[in-house]
Amino acid sequence: MSHDGPSTVVHKVHHACVIIEHGGSRLLIDPGELVQPPDLGAIDAVLFTHGHYDHFAATVLDDALARGIPVWAPADVLAGCAEHPLLREAVSGQSFVVDGVKVAVSGDRHADVHPEIAGPMNRAYLIADEVLVTGDAHPVVQGVCKTLVTPIDAPWLRAVDLLRYVRDIRPTRVLGIHDGLLNKAGLQVAASVAASLEAEGVTESKVLADGESVRLA
Repeated sequence: MSHDGPSTVVHKVHHACVIIEHGGSRLLIDPGELVQPPDLGAIDAVLFTHGHYDHFAATVLDDALARGIPVWAPADVLAGCAEHPLLREAVSGQSFVVDGVKVAVSGDRHADVHPEIAGPMNRAYLIADEVLVTGDAHPVVQGVCKTLVTPIDAPWLRAVDLLRYVRDIRPTRVLGIHDGLLNKAGLQVAASVAASLEAEGVTESKVLADGESVRLA
C-alpha cells in the first residue's frame, strides 16, 4: 500500500527521548539526564514535555539555543530559564509549526504521584496529525492519534490505566517508551503489557528498544 505525503519515522534514543522525523524535519523530544546528550547537528527543534530530570536536561536546552535551534517547553520549565528569543512556551490548546511540520499542544499536569501535591505542568505533542508523544500523563487530545508514543512503565502508571487510555483515544499503533529504569525481567513484563494492547484493536504495540526506528506507513 502506498503512503501519500511525507514519511514519518519515530527514532528511540533512550528512555523517554525520541526523535520524530517528518518529511526531512527532525524534532527531538525529552532529552533527559539519563542519556548522553544526543547530537543536535540535524535537529530542527527541541520539545520538552515537562521538567523532570529523566525528560529534561538544561545542558541540551542551552546547547540547542546556542546552535540557533528553537525550544518549546511548559511555562514552569521556562520560569527557571533566562529569556531567549528561541525559547518558547508550549501552551495547551495551541499549535505551532516547525519547518513546515504542525505540532498541536495538549495536556495539563503530570500524572498524580502525590495525593495532595500537584505535579509539574506536562505537555503532549501531536506531530503532523499523526504521532502523539504524551510525556508523563494521559491527556485528552483533539483529532485522531494514529501512533501513540507513551510510557510503558512509570511509578505513576498502572497497566489498567494505559489500557483505558488506549480505549479512549483509539490509536492504531502504540510505541512504548520510558523504560530506562527497568531490568531484564521488568522489560519482559513491559513487553507483555504492550502486547496485551493488541486485543484492544491496536494493530501494532511494542516497547521500542534504544536506537530502534519505526517508519510509519
